[in-house]
Amino acid sequence: MQRRFVQLLPLALAAVSIAGEAFPPPIGKGNAGVARAADVRERRQERQLGLIEQKRETAEQQFAQEQEEIAAWCQQQGLDSAAAEVRAAADSSSPPLTKGGLGGVAESLTLTKLPDKVQVAPPLDLPAAEREWRIRLRSARERHARRLYPLSRDLLYADAPSLAYHLLHEVAALDPDHVPARRLLGYVRHEDRWVTPFEARQLRTGHIDQETFGWLPKDHVARYEQGWRYYERWMPAAQEAAIRSDFRHAWEVRTAHFLVKTNHSLERGVEVARRLEDYHRFFMHTFAGFFSTPEQIKRLFQGQSTGRQRADVERQYVVHYYRDRDEYNRVLKEKVPQIEVTNGLYYPPDRVAYFYHDSAEDNTPTLYHEASHQLFYESSRTDRLVGDRGHFWIIEGIACYLESYAEKEGRISVGDPRFIRFYWARRRLLDESYHVPLEAFGGMSMREFQSADVPELQRRYSQASGMAHFFMHHDGGRYRDGLIEHLSQIYRGDPLRPVATLAELTGVPAAELDVQYRQHIEAMEQAVQSQR
Repeated sequence: MQRRFVQLLPLALAAVSIAGEAFPPPIGKGNAGVARAADVRERRQERQLGLIEQKRETAEQQFAQEQEEIAAWCQQQGLDSAAAEVRAAADSSSPPLTKGGLGGVAESLTLTKLPDKVQVAPPLDLPAAEREWRIRLRSARERHARRLYPLSRDLLYADAPSLAYHLLHEVAALDPDHVPARRLLGYVRHEDRWVTPFEARQLRTGHIDQETFGWLPKDHVARYEQGWRYYERWMPAAQEAAIRSDFRHAWEVRTAHFLVKTNHSLERGVEVARRLEDYHRFFMHTFAGFFSTPEQIKRLFQGQSTGRQRADVERQYVVHYYRDRDEYNRVLKEKVPQIEVTNGLYYPPDRVAYFYHDSAEDNTPTLYHEASHQLFYESSRTDRLVGDRGHFWIIEGIACYLESYAEKEGRISVGDPRFIRFYWARRRLLDESYHVPLEAFGGMSMREFQSADVPELQRRYSQASGMAHFFMHHDGGRYRDGLIEHLSQIYRGDPLRPVATLAELTGVPAAELDVQYRQHIEAMEQAVQSQR
């Protein structure tokens, strides 16, 4: 479906989803000293990462050997299916941390969704041989987690917080009950479950997270399942729906980090809130370096909570979800006169993300786009425009990139080259030869970036999406932390100090980054074509 483009008032520009289409020079002399210093830092970091990678490879080889020994033992016992299961798990082990790792040039950044249940020993009534191989495999995974955990700390001290958190997540995936990893990832143990502090409080006060209706008092669950609802008093579901259709009496669905208000239905509100909460967990792990300074992250690894961490536990991001587009347009018309051509909106003055229900179109990518704007913007306590002096492309580019967030069969991914945004990034560059050099692209302010006719605006958004993918994935994510630092300076930096360019933060001249971007896009295209 062709989606529309819009130029809005400057107050809302940084947060409006400019939707995609359907399928069909060197650093200046004044920066030379800064570039040389960044180059020295990069070479030092590469040496540190190289040593960590060697340790990682040694640990992976040891783990692979242990798994093969277990598989061979299974075969000796006549457990061929168990041997195949162990070998399949070994084949799906994580890629290297650098030089093509964490997804590589043309792959997605992926994470395994962590289980919420505390592990239990294999049942005693299992056949002895089956129980034995399961115990041996679990022990091997726990040993491997213990080998990897110190490397996550090494990565942190090598100024690679994104890689550190990614490896920390892998530790918890290998050993779901690894207490330090769980703590650092924001979980606490409540009885036999790993939960967020919010969830622990809900459980302690006698609430249950019912699959359809969300958090309810334990003694309300049965009546809700029978079609009754509680709004000041007990009433039939249809009667409550009539009252809640007025947004002033909207359902309020709370999760650890979101408050979703909706007059569509409680069930849809719960679904949206859960999607956003899952997305928030991924977002915070991926952009850990944005939300905490290196010093704060190091204190966290040392067992000291930070003020930012405590504040994040209590913060709830507000979302308004209307029952249809007509109501969305009517409510927001005064704030944004061109609201009819938007698919969703984060409005900074309100600190509210606005959406509407559309049964004919999947608006999930827009949900993640606007949530990204909200999470980045509300990390700052100041109310100011972002990108008004330059670097606006990455504000929209990173949100477009994050539209590709997807979850399937317990695996979370972002950056799939087949996603529509990246398809058009390749078409613009490879077929149309469209490319604004990074130095000029980064120099555009919000108003300059948006002051273009619709075809040109489409091209700019496509390039912004592709370049966000490049800085997140190229060469094993070597530029990812530099990009995150760039975003941090844009959103939370001192407005009186200039934002460091990506050339300065990566130590690579802008012209060379342009060349690497083309190579990245070409590699993506080759990878996609080879999969057909």
